[in-house]
Amino acid sequence: MVAVASLALLGWFAHVAWLVQPIPTFVPWHLASVFGVFALGVGLFSASSRGPRVVTVVCALIAIVFGTTSLQHALGIDTLWSLLGNVTPPEATRWFGHSPGIAFPSAVFVTLGAIGLLALVFRTRGVRLSMVLAGAGSVVMVMATTVILAQLMGLLQGVDYESLLGSSIQATVLAVAFATHYNTLAWTGKAEFAPPPAWLPVSVGIGSLAAVLLVWRALLMNEEAQLDERSRVAARATRFAVTRQLRVAERSLRRISQQRAAPDSMWNAVATQLVNDVSGLESIVWTDASARPLGGDTRTRDTALQRIVRTLEPRAGELLTPTTQAAVIPLRGDASRALMIVPRCSEARCADLIVGVVNAPALLGAIITDTVLGFELAIGSGGRWFRSSALPPAAKSRYLAVEPVVVDGPDWQVAAWPSTRTGASTPSTLSDFVLLLGLAVSALLAIALRLAQMVSRTARLEERAALDRALQFATDGLWEWDLQTGVVTRSPQLWGRLGYGNGEQYRGMTEWLTLVHPQDRAMVEQRLNDHLSSASDAFDAQYRVRSAAGRWHDFMDRGRVVLRSPAGEALRLLGMFADVTDRRHAEESVRQAETMSTMGRLAARIAHQINNPLAGIQSAFLLIKDAIPPTHPHIKYVGAIEREIQRISQVTRQLYETYRPETESSTHAPVQTVVGDAVAFLEQVNRNAGVPIDVELGGIAAVVRLSDSMLRQCIYNLVQNAIEASPAGSRVTVSGSIQGQEFVLRVRDKGPGVPMELRESIFDPFVSTKPSQLSTGGMGLGLSLVRRAVDAAGGSIEVTDAEGGGAEFIARIPLVETPLHGVSA
Repeated sequence: MVAVASLALLGWFAHVAWLVQPIPTFVPWHLASVFGVFALGVGLFSASSRGPRVVTVVCALIAIVFGTTSLQHALGIDTLWSLLGNVTPPEATRWFGHSPGIAFPSAVFVTLGAIGLLALVFRTRGVRLSMVLAGAGSVVMVMATTVILAQLMGLLQGVDYESLLGSSIQATVLAVAFATHYNTLAWTGKAEFAPPPAWLPVSVGIGSLAAVLLVWRALLMNEEAQLDERSRVAARATRFAVTRQLRVAERSLRRISQQRAAPDSMWNAVATQLVNDVSGLESIVWTDASARPLGGDTRTRDTALQRIVRTLEPRAGELLTPTTQAAVIPLRGDASRALMIVPRCSEARCADLIVGVVNAPALLGAIITDTVLGFELAIGSGGRWFRSSALPPAAKSRYLAVEPVVVDGPDWQVAAWPSTRTGASTPSTLSDFVLLLGLAVSALLAIALRLAQMVSRTARLEERAALDRALQFATDGLWEWDLQTGVVTRSPQLWGRLGYGNGEQYRGMTEWLTLVHPQDRAMVEQRLNDHLSSASDAFDAQYRVRSAAGRWHDFMDRGRVVLRSPAGEALRLLGMFADVTDRRHAEESVRQAETMSTMGRLAARIAHQINNPLAGIQSAFLLIKDAIPPTHPHIKYVGAIEREIQRISQVTRQLYETYRPETESSTHAPVQTVVGDAVAFLEQVNRNAGVPIDVELGGIAAVVRLSDSMLRQCIYNLVQNAIEASPAGSRVTVSGSIQGQEFVLRVRDKGPGVPMELRESIFDPFVSTKPSQLSTGGMGLGLSLVRRAVDAAGGSIEVTDAEGGGAEFIARIPLVETPLHGVSA
């Protein structure tokens, strides 16, 4: 593009015509188009060679400026228009028209090429880049092909087509080249489309519509040019007929001038007969050298004779010269008449003049019935018509053809224009038929491609539904990620299980990742990116997803890219997921049951081994305590020993209580009563801690699926932990609500909170964040007891950051399905 445009610039400034117009049937390469294509070539080279982006952008903007010179001129911005207009083209170039601006096809080539270049610079993933590239490339390709076909089919012969199809052969070929490049980039970047890309129907429709309009306009121009040429032919034929009639009148005057007799009654009769026989000849007069009448036809009146004399007197002397052609001069005061003068000479001496009065309307009247049918005729002078076969059109009408009648003489003109019937037949029905057929084909092409998209999309949906049905017993469903549009489609089973309705608000992968547990999110993103970049054969991850109720579900997720572009870019990923929460809970229950069984036996043995000697120690210590007087110097150690003995006793009792088998027969407990009793007891126990407890249960009268003692123990542990974690002067809040079929218990403190890395392990046995010096323990068995009890009831417990600081423990406990007597659940 740069090389060819440089040669054209050389042709312009060195006046080498064949460099500007190598093929004469194509218009010369307009200077604005040359500069625009040169800038496009530099920009494309910079973009393909990874040059600075600013160079490519500047080149694209320069091309747009040169491509829109005609538009700038229409808007009154004439700087570039005038500058280019001052450059003189080579003399041998042939322009098909008179427009000084860049023609429409060349302007489209340069402007759309620049828009496609900008799309390459500011490329975005997916359909948008393909739509811009393919749209620009398709329209340019169709228009360039139309220009070439119009030349090959001869549609432009004899037509001033510069403004409509005026594109040089160089610009047209280069347009085909970069349009092919754009289409290649659009297709190979997103190859193997299924369904066809979204931009394809639009691009094909616009491109074919542009081609139809250009061909239709070319046909119209061709028919209009033919009608204009027929009008000129009719005008020339009329001029020839009028000129022939004038020659008949001239021959008649010469014959009568050759008579030797003096004007008498016989001569007058002969002159009168000639006037009657010759159309357009109105009168004949014989004058002497001074223009004094000597005789004439019997029809000429005195007034007409006087006008002839006044016209003839100033030029009578110069007309007395032998000549082979009669002189024709306008009649004074009457533009529709003229004097045809033949001198009467003998032996190279002319003494008399034979003068004939020629009537222009009469001349036309003699030939009106002897002209080409389908056209109207007129004769006149100075824009005023003396006679016409129909009402003449305006002076600057398109099909009005005007021809002069006499070269040296009156300013007479004959005109021809299409009759009403002839004008009504242009344009012909052929151009209308071509237009309608082309529009129908354009619409059908776009509709066919759109239907292909819909059919392909429907087939994919049916395929996914069939897979869903086939796998519904083995997995929770399928998911599909269309990376061209960014839409992720997941089976309805997933959204139903998570409680998000149809999941419309989570249609993108970014939105889906917001539901993934923060500890698992980085792992999921890394494995997805590894598979998309072909670093791994498949995507395989197990992670947690938050439901609408706030619970964490465990998912096993596997997927694989099923469609890639030739460049290796992932286009479509298909995967399967399974909600393994229930299975994990079952495995956890089995594991905990085994652990509890082992720990129960161990706890019972430890409690037995410790309690027996501890009982002896405690009895012996009581005897020693009673024997030591209060004034003994080591009396302070007595109290310390007693407290440590109590602490050991409490630890062994807690071990036994934690792992002893459940013997209580009741499987339900009223929330209001249990929470009230537990909080009242804890307020008394911790009255010196300075941490009040706020209870916000409202009017909830829920009954949960837990025994009274187990629910009481859970509340003891949660609230006691919150009191111990909160600083003096702060408050602990116990609140509850009913969500669906669950009672949600929330315990908030104002302590330092629970670190993210400990939020799962804190519920395991023997994991504690308490200082070891606390009298209440610090062995890490309380929260383990709470989780074991809640999980056994089918609920869940988690810890989060509380609003305003601190930690918030959220326990979800199923409600009793059947209300108890006297209690409204």
